Order: sequence, then structure tokens, then C-alpha cells
Amino acid sequence: MSLDIRGSRSIQTAGGFDASNLLPTGNFEPAGTSTLDAMIATAVDLGYRYIAITDHSERALCSRTLNRSDVTRQREALRDVATRYPNISLLHGVEVEIMPDGTLDFDDDLLASFDIVLASLHDHAGHSPARLLDRYLAAMAHPLVNVITHPANRTPGQ
Repeated sequence: MSLDIRGSRSIQTAGGFDASNLLPTGNFEPAGTSTLDAMIATAVDLGYRYIAITDHSERALCSRTLNRSDVTRQREALRDVATRYPNISLLHGVEVEIMPDGTLDFDDDLLASFDIVLASLHDHAGHSPARLLDRYLAAMAHPLVNVITHPANRTPGQ
């Protein structure tokens, strides 16, 4: 999918691109549920041009994750929902785990099938700050990673 994410309402990132309409969201539910419809409808009401649905990959330490075997089903469901919202682009994404060796927990062929890929470090694996930085740098150098999340590697509220 080709989408120009630079818009007129400007929130500039360190890389200089406009993120004012990028809204990564998670906890995908099957098409037709009010939750997904409500998220998209709210994004439309806010004037967004696009919204990204980005569940955590299966190795993330989260209560809800996206298994490899469910990616195609989820993509098809999102495409179905997108037909009800012609005024917004729906991006299919994933938030992958940065593994202790710096690799990602989904392979490149699967990552290439997403519109947007976020990389996160949820498990510090007992690593020193220098080793955690090396893991982040490896993910940042990955050609399929678009966004790095949780750069402080801390649990919210701690």
C-alpha cells in the first residue's frame, strides 16, 4: 500500500515526517464488532485521513496478541471493515517484539505483508542498558520497521 502520511496538520517527528494522522491502535476484534467500528468512526470524526490497527505479535508479554496463523484472517476482516469507511485509509500493522538477540519475532516475509511495523522491547531479558540500546539499534536498522515504541523500556506508572 502506498500512502502519503504527510499532511497539513503538523506534528513533526525526529525524522521530520508529519504524524498528525497516524493513530496506532491495538486489541483487534473480528470485523463487525462495535469496538473496531467505534475506533474507526472516532478517527473519521476527528478528521483523520488514516488509522493503523497494530496488535502485538505473539511473543509480546501482553494479554492479547496476534498469532502468525491469524494475520491473513485479520487482514481480510480489516479490508471488509474498510469498505464501510471510504473517507479514511485503514492500515494493517503489527507491533513486533525485539528479541534478546536483536532480531524481530516475525520473519521478514510476514513483516513485508503489513502496511506498518512497530518494534518494541517488552522484555528486558536482564540486559544492561548498553545491551538494551544495542537491541533497539538493531531494530532501528531493520528495513521493514517504521516505528520504534517504548524507547524507555519501562512499565507505565513505574
